Amino acid sequence: MELRLTRTERRVLAVGALLNGLAHLAFPGLLTDLVRMVYDAALDVSFVPRDETDRRVRALGVLSCLLVPLLFLVPLEE
Repeated sequence: MELRLTRTERRVLAVGALLNGLAHLAFPGLLTDLVRMVYDAALDVSFVPRDETDRRVRALGVLSCLLVPLLFLVPLEE
């Protein structure tokens, strides 16, 4: 299977990945609190973050930011 994107799709994905990554890097505690509220409301379960939760959230942010240049390696549709 070969992935091909239009120029617009690639830009939207790149901007989305970058904004997602920056949010994870800048606001790990806020995102953890949001997840806790959603788990409680939607799943009716208790989400208890551990000591390393903020570090893991930031790691996801780094991975998301690293995805951006990789998106520009995907060939465009002709």
